[in-house]
Amino acid sequence: MDYREIAEEFCRIWIVNARKMEKVEKSLPARGEANLLLSLARSGREMLAGELSKSSGLSVSRVTNILNSLEKKELITKRSDDVDKRKVYVSLTDAGRSYIIEGHGKIVGQYEKVFRRLGEEDSMEYLRLIKKFSEIMGEELEREMLRRQQ
Repeated sequence: MDYREIAEEFCRIWIVNARKMEKVEKSLPARGEANLLLSLARSGREMLAGELSKSSGLSVSRVTNILNSLEKKELITKRSDDVDKRKVYVSLTDAGRSYIIEGHGKIVGQYEKVFRRLGEEDSMEYLRLIKKFSEIMGEELEREMLRRQQ
């Protein structure tokens, strides 16, 4: 078995799918908005804008712009800290929660269509393999990070 050839084929498939996903992404909210909304939803609490910047890997200025946009759309609310006015707390509105739930439902629906076409056996096998692949990839990334630190 030529594992190099398999890896090359995987990369070709991945690139084709990335191009398809790029087209889909253009129809989605501005880059980063969904990410910040999901972070807020997952936290289940109000978060500092700085926390959102760190967790998303986006600059403070980019997060500020995204939050301003989300606030205009009434998907979040912002409030300043009573003591330190530089601290801004962000929370989801009911509309923001609904937006997340609706978006998640659409994505799940798209995947459901694909899995129905694959069939039960192939779908379960795909999930088993992708879980295993992700675990191994995570281990390899950790090893690489350790090598770079040495």
